[in-house]
Amino acid sequence: MNAVLDKTAATTVQNKLVATWIGSSVTDSVAVRVLSINGRDAQVQYTVDGHTMQGTGDVYKNTVTLGKVVISSDDGVHGTVIFPVGRSTLSLAVTKYVPKTASSVNKLA
Repeated sequence: MNAVLDKTAATTVQNKLVATWIGSSVTDSVAVRVLSINGRDAQVQYTVDGHTMQGTGDVYKNTVTLGKVVISSDDGVHGTVIFPVGRSTLSLAVTKYVPKTASSVNKLA
């Protein structure tokens, strides 16, 4: 008798928040990189108005909180970042950054 052992790659479910998120208003800009999520811990790096911070944030459903910065997304494409600005708090719409690929760039003929 012969047997064949097949190995299949483990399927990993990537959290929709793992991405780079960018947004801006007339006066403020934000870029948030959710580098990885492991259970309830997220490795996050963000830049708000030119000031960069990084650390481990808390994950709850579709939201990551790192200090006073909160990012959430229901669909994995559009989201919201809430962060302090001076003595107030700003809520800014962000979108998932998708880099252009070589095939989508117009080539000169």
